[in-house]
Amino acid sequence: MEETVDGLSAAFEQVRARLEEAMQPPAVSSAWSGSPSINLNRRGQVLRLFRRGDTPRQIAATLGIRQGEVDLIIKVHRMVLSGASGGKTPDLL
Repeated sequence: MEETVDGLSAAFEQVRARLEEAMQPPAVSSAWSGSPSINLNRRGQVLRLFRRGDTPRQIAATLGIRQGEVDLIIKVHRMVLSGASGGKTPDLL
């Protein structure tokens, strides 16, 4: 009888451990090892720092992204603004 209780206890512990494991959120893994794509929040940070007067090089160093990404964000933002203002590029972002 004691062996049966021990066997059931062990089986119960295995089921409990598997259930806890299944309840954990899945780990996010990416096959691509490069930096993650830039998100909208990061875009806002870039533009805020640029408006403050930081250079693209300073912004890239501050945010830990490539300067090319910073340049692209600023360029796209300027294009959007020039389209919204009838072709004129505004002085301020």
